[in-house]
This record gives sequence, structure tokens and C-alpha cells, in this order.
Amino acid sequence: MLKKCVTLFIGVIFILGLVGCSQSTQGQNGKGKTIGEQEQKQNKSKSNYPVNIKVYTDEGKEIVQTIEKEPKRVVIMGQSMAELMIKFGLQDKVVGVGYLDKSFSKYDDEISKMPIIAKSWPSKEAIIALKPNIIYSMSSAFKEDRVGDISFWNDRGIPVLPAVNFTIGRSIDEYFKDIKNFGLAFNIENETNKYLKEQKDRMDKVKEVAKKAKTTPNVLLVASAGRENYDYYPPSGCIIDEVIEGAGGKYIELSKDSYMEMSIESIIAANPEKIIIT
Repeated sequence: MLKKCVTLFIGVIFILGLVGCSQSTQGQNGKGKTIGEQEQKQNKSKSNYPVNIKVYTDEGKEIVQTIEKEPKRVVIMGQSMAELMIKFGLQDKVVGVGYLDKSFSKYDDEISKMPIIAKSWPSKEAIIALKPNIIYSMSSAFKEDRVGDISFWNDRGIPVLPAVNFTIGRSIDEYFKDIKNFGLAFNIENETNKYLKEQKDRMDKVKEVAKKAKTTPNVLLVASAGRENYDYYPPSGCIIDEVIEGAGGKYIELSKDSYMEMSIESIIAANPEKIIIT
């Protein structure tokens, strides 16, 4: 039997995946405007373009993407990317969305209004037809059998912004680099720097509270997407382990580097005290 099992439903994770440390930050002020709408007006005349951003391929190779001018037409792939665009008031720039998952999001209403072009990976032709200035996506999208590799888009004058956090050493520091790159690409560094400071301050407060805890619960993270079996994420493949341990828990390590498929029986055998399902 699972001891005091608590099941939490979270939205991705990963790129907005600080669990209790990012998504819960208010995305609107008292006047109902998302973060960025007011500050963007102040920064409008302060162009930082062109900008060079160091990013990584899905294989972990470092490359540089040059963004010549402020992106006006953006194609995004991934729920986390959609959430970030909304959070910082950039949703009007989005001309196409693909590969949304079924995770709960406080931005569900806004996401449903976005121009969804594919439930999975959109075709190259569909993306080209939208004439994007930039493609913002998880790095795993940029493969020949998905949306094409990065060079395919660069050859057509379209820079890409792949999420670093999906490729190398997945850690909170890498997540923060993702946000910094995002701010640089869209000329909203003031807003993203402010956001990152808020998150770091909140994390420090959580750690202080966690020091007073008398127990250290064993926590298991699995992904389901509505299937009967579940996927286990190793510490190297997510940042949830750092979040859990920073909050006073112990992340159950069943594998060092590889994903594992788990049945209900194997989850019970792992004997978690708390479960996080994404």
C-alpha cells in the first residue's frame, strides 16, 4: 500500500516546471494585464537587435542563433512555450502552435484561443506557410522526421530558440538560462530578470521552511498522459528532483539516466509516500 499517498497533478513541467516555484506566481496585476504588457511599452524604443544567443541541439551541441529584429510572427511547439508567451504578454505574436500536452494549466483558456496547427508535430509546409520570424520549441522538435533540423530553418532565414533545459544536464540553473534566452530573444530582459529574481527569492524561503521539517518523505514523479502505464523520469532528465529536495523531500531514484515505463504494481513496489503525476 502507498503510505499517505498524495497525488498532485501538475502541468509540464519542465520548462515552467519549477512546480510550486513558478506557475503559482501571479501572471496578472490588479488591472488584469499579463506580465510584460506595461513594461514592454517602456522598452519598445530600446531595441537590442541583432542578438546572438547560444543554444543547444537535441544532441547537446552548442550553436549560435542570430535574431536580426524583434520577432513579430512566432511558431511555438510545446505547452511550456505557450505558457511563457502568455505569461509575458506575447501571445499576440503567436501565429501557430503545435505539440500541446494534456497537462492542467492555469492558462488553459488563453491557450485554447491560440492558432493550433497540429496536435503533434506540424509539418514543415504548415510552418513555412505561416512565415514565422522565429520558431520557439523544445529541442527534440528539431529532427528530420519531426519539423526538420535547425539548419533547415536557418537556411530559410528563420532562427530557432530550442529550450536548453530539454537537452543538457537538466537543472534549475539550466531552466533559468532558458528564461534568460527567452527574454533576450523577445527584448523583455527587464521582465524576465525580475521574474527570475522572484523565483529565486521564493525558492530561498521554501528552503528555509524545509529546514524545520521533521520528516523527509520519499517522492516519486511519473508521467501518464492518460495512459495505463506511466513513465519515470530520472534525476538527470528533469529538474523536479532539485525542487523536491529543496522543499524537504527525497526524490526516489529508480534509474540514473534512462526513462522507465512503470505499471501500477511497480509504482506500489517503489513505496513512495507522495506521488507527482504530470
